[in-house]
Amino acid sequence: MINNVWEEQRMDDPLLNFHEEEMAKMGLPEWIKKIKCPFCDRELPLRSIYGITLKLNTRNMRDVAIEVFCHKCSKMDTIYFRSAAESIEDLTKLLDGQLEPHNDGIIEEKMYKMQYNNVLERMMGVMPREENNDVV
Repeated sequence: MINNVWEEQRMDDPLLNFHEEEMAKMGLPEWIKKIKCPFCDRELPLRSIYGITLKLNTRNMRDVAIEVFCHKCSKMDTIYFRSAAESIEDLTKLLDGQLEPHNDGIIEEKMYKMQYNNVLERMMGVMPREENNDVV
């Protein structure tokens, strides 16, 4: 069954390959290239990286969020690296590969279940919970 115009024109493989080549030109740092699917634990091709965001809202301030889509299990999620960037300079270093996040990342659903709140935790003078292993 043909799902889209690209398959109909037999361009789906060349398009995917071209997308992967274009993503390789982006110069993503190794720590991003090593991200695996949080559901099936498979390595993700570069084209699976949908976005990189520095979060500035209260709950996620200073988190770097990587949105990924696994083409094997067809699931999409956002992986948060808590408090990864203390400043724009840190974000630049993370993207240049001069700095790596100090944690493995946590998927959005788990993060919300744990009720993380970076600004509140800083205001109360506590370390982010995943760093000091507090259990909720």
